[in-house]
Amino acid sequence: MVKRLIFNIVLLLIVGSSFAKTYVGRVTDIKGVPIGYATVYPTDDIYLGTATNDDGVFSITTEENLQGKMVISFLGYEKKEVDMVHFSGDTLQITLQEQPIELDQMVVSAKPAKQKNKRKKIANLLYLVYNQMQKDFSKAPVRYEITSNARMDASGKPWGMEQMIASVVFMPEARRNNRDSIQFQAKQCKRFLQQTIRERADTILNRDFLAKGDRRFAIGVDSGILVHQSFFEVGNVPRLFEEHMNDIKHWSVSKESEQQFVLTHTIKKNYIGIFAYELKHNFIINSNTYSIERFSEIGNVKMHIPFGYKVSGNDLLILNLLNLSEKEIEKFRLRKANVSVSLNEIFQRKDGHLYWLEKNIIGNGRVIGTKNVEIPLKVSGTQYVVSLQTKNFEYIPPHKQTKQIKRTIVPIY
Repeated sequence: MVKRLIFNIVLLLIVGSSFAKTYVGRVTDIKGVPIGYATVYPTDDIYLGTATNDDGVFSITTEENLQGKMVISFLGYEKKEVDMVHFSGDTLQITLQEQPIELDQMVVSAKPAKQKNKRKKIANLLYLVYNQMQKDFSKAPVRYEITSNARMDASGKPWGMEQMIASVVFMPEARRNNRDSIQFQAKQCKRFLQQTIRERADTILNRDFLAKGDRRFAIGVDSGILVHQSFFEVGNVPRLFEEHMNDIKHWSVSKESEQQFVLTHTIKKNYIGIFAYELKHNFIINSNTYSIERFSEIGNVKMHIPFGYKVSGNDLLILNLLNLSEKEIEKFRLRKANVSVSLNEIFQRKDGHLYWLEKNIIGNGRVIGTKNVEIPLKVSGTQYVVSLQTKNFEYIPPHKQTKQIKRTIVPIY
């Protein structure tokens, strides 16, 4: 009996290992420069997703018989799908083509026109586009399965990246006052960190610097989930268009052609030179159908504090966490902060309606203090819709709308 048990265990190990296969690839740009922190996952099982290391290399080992595609993506590059049959024992070389998300180059100044004609023309276009949006965007709930990636760079170096797989039920106008509502359930989360970054973060975050209220909030609410959920909520095109469509004087029309035109709404504010911002919403519209094809949002914020703001205590600890240089900041007086944010959205059509397919965001910032102390920051994120259901799907009950989720820490360097 014992011999038979041992034989079965050995056989299980041999058979099990014989079916395991490793898929290895190296991701670079067209110049051969490796792309670190690129997102990689097989369509057969997105839970096997991983990220590339500093040399652009990734490795996925599984006993599953993967027959679909391997999806490789990185913000600022075209997403690539590679058939699994191309993976062999050697490292597969994969090249990504650049595809900047900023759409500034598509949006040109409006053509000169008489003011009264311009206002009348824009008002008419807004009316036509709004009516088409009412047809394109369904009022019925929809369930998305998404992958969501958030990455941070600090002091010009990658700080870390988080991958989350989640289910989202989007319910248009489900709240009071015709506001939208969503149910968000995180299912898996992986955090990719350099070892030195992780050690430094653990050292700082283990200090007793959180106030009691902040600590209770951190324990009760998963801030990481809030980030991914908030990312899904930003750029709600129908709501943004409806909110600003009557503000005709701040709209312009540009890039007119037989195929497309761009409607741009601009908001500018300046508070006595201390705080100023500009926000542009660009709706890229099909000239024939008046349906939206893409959307971009471009914002710039500048802050200038004449005498500076003394940063101390907890805020100074956070600054040192983001400052990856060897020299620790002991004193910091905030003088200036510049932030630029670019967001774009791509849609897909199903059963005659438009639904989200992909969303990208890049935020660049510079925190500037006295004595030429400057910390550059960059936050970027991408969300892909893996699948969507418009009929016969389950809603997410409150107890499954995750407040906390276990994160798998993956050393990447």
